[in-house]
Amino acid sequence: MLFEESDVFARGEGDIGCIPDLQLKINVVDNKPVQKNYNSIPKPLYKEVKDYVQNLLNRGWIRKSVSSYSSPVVCVRKKDQSLRLCVDFRGLNQKTVPDRHPLPRIQDLLDSLGGNTWFSILDQGRAYHQGFVSEESRHLTAFRLKAVRCLY
Repeated sequence: MLFEESDVFARGEGDIGCIPDLQLKINVVDNKPVQKNYNSIPKPLYKEVKDYVQNLLNRGWIRKSVSSYSSPVVCVRKKDQSLRLCVDFRGLNQKTVPDRHPLPRIQDLLDSLGGNTWFSILDQGRAYHQGFVSEESRHLTAFRLKAVRCLY
């Protein structure tokens, strides 16, 4: 199975793996755009943020936007001191129609492991970039920095 589905696994730092059949559709309650102003980027981080965003653009993980939607970005440091851009989608989340799929109970999941001797834990690094937002929903994912507007 691992060989048959090997294209979903990243092969290196510049690769994220890919699940092309995973198309995420965002349903909203109305068509009024979420428009939040951008957050200021601290001056010492500005060049690093600009380079980070350019890297995402070059890889095709994000693209430039002219969407009427706009969510702000917050920059945080990970444990290894590398940069993470966090898009504040709280405004969009408030307008999103929730999925009504039941979550499995933890005890049921644990019970299903009974009798097995092999367990695997996979780290889904850059997981947010591994699924694709459907074309009809992309405009909703627009985010804004001072100098650029992008979307997923």
